[in-house]
Amino acid sequence: MRKELHVMDNRDSANDITRTEPVQPAEPPVPAAEPPAPAAAPPGSAAALVSIICGIVACALDLLVVTVPLGVLFAIVGFGCGFAARRRGHRGLAGLVLASVSLFIVIIYAASVLVPMLADPTSRL
Repeated sequence: MRKELHVMDNRDSANDITRTEPVQPAEPPVPAAEPPAPAAAPPGSAAALVSIICGIVACALDLLVVTVPLGVLFAIVGFGCGFAARRRGHRGLAGLVLASVSLFIVIIYAASVLVPMLADPTSRL
């Protein structure tokens, strides 16, 4: 396909010069590069995350004496999820440690309440 171009000479407007140049076909637009997809989390890592969250919540609830039963509940859930994550070969050690610390805090609280009550001969359980 050829297209004729008419170019006017600035020196002499009466002379028309005709040139033929090949017309290049328009290149299709290059699509923008797509950003790489985020890496998918390995399966089973949700249990490790739940274990850490439950361990943190359990430790926080154990610091308040009133919410110790909720702390024990979260510690049990965190311990179970951490154990399940470790069994599948994923990281769950932090959740296990936090849940164990929470249960240790509960044992200390229980001992600090029960030992004086058991040592006093006038108190009844």
